[in-house]
Amino acid sequence: MRRGFFLLLLLMPVLAAEQAWAQSNDPAYGLGPGRRPKREMPCMDDREQKAEALIRTGIILREIGRECARRRVDMDLLPLWYAFDAANAEQIQAAARLRGAALERNYPETPEVALRVDNRLIASTGLLRMANEECNVARNLVQSFAEYNDFVRHAQRTELGRVKNIYPICKTRNNRGDR
Repeated sequence: MRRGFFLLLLLMPVLAAEQAWAQSNDPAYGLGPGRRPKREMPCMDDREQKAEALIRTGIILREIGRECARRRVDMDLLPLWYAFDAANAEQIQAAARLRGAALERNYPETPEVALRVDNRLIASTGLLRMANEECNVARNLVQSFAEYNDFVRHAQRTELGRVKNIYPICKTRNNRGDR
C-alpha cells in the first residue's frame, strides 16, 4: 500500500504535465503553441514613407522650437518654424492626410493613432537633455529652408531611414487597403 502511494506521489507531476500538454494541443481548447494568428506588420508605400518622414521632421523642429522658447534660449525659432509651416500649409497638410490614412490602415483598432504616434515621437526625441546650442543649429536649419524642396531633402536625409525601419514597403498590394 505504501509503495503505491509513493509511486502515485512521484507520478503526479508527470500526469499533470501530460494533461496540460494534451489540453494545449487540443484544437477545442483554445489556441496552442504556434497556432496564434500573427499580426500583420505595419507597412507603407514609398509615398506614405516620405509623408511620414516630412511630418516627423516638422514635429521635431516644432518641439525643438517650443523647448528653446520654454528655456528662453531662442524665442525666434518657433515663430520662424510656424511661418514656414504656414507658407507651405497645402503640401504639409497633404502629407499629413496621406500619413493619417496609412496609420489608420495599419492600426484600425487604435483610436487617434496619429496623435499616439506623435506623442511617442516627441517622448523619444530626448528634448529635455537638449543642449542650448541645438537651438542655434535648429534656427539656422529652418532659415536655410528657402523653399519647400529644401525641407523635403532635409526630411529624406534625416528621417526617411528611420521611417523605413519602422514601416517597411508593403510586400503585396493586398497589404495596402486602398489598391
